[in-house]
Amino acid sequence: MRKHKETELVLETKFKRKSGRLYFLNKDGYLCEGRMGAIAGYEEGKVIHAKPKKLFKTNIQRKEGYLYFCKEGEKKPLEIWRTKMDRK
Repeated sequence: MRKHKETELVLETKFKRKSGRLYFLNKDGYLCEGRMGAIAGYEEGKVIHAKPKKLFKTNIQRKEGYLYFCKEGEKKPLEIWRTKMDRK
């Protein structure tokens, strides 16, 4: 039996989602934008991944046990949401 997970809106932004981009909240509280599957090059046979671009500091204090994610709102700006994670 699955319990309904409650999601909570944390922040509304003015940024609009671009095609082929991934948006996330990093551990320092920045909203970041990266390319999906971005490889910057190779060094000694190892993959070098491209670094995400920091868009702005959100001043969100991340709490343990929550998953933070970005999605488009009704008027198409990005919104940051969080939901409680079940740890078993």
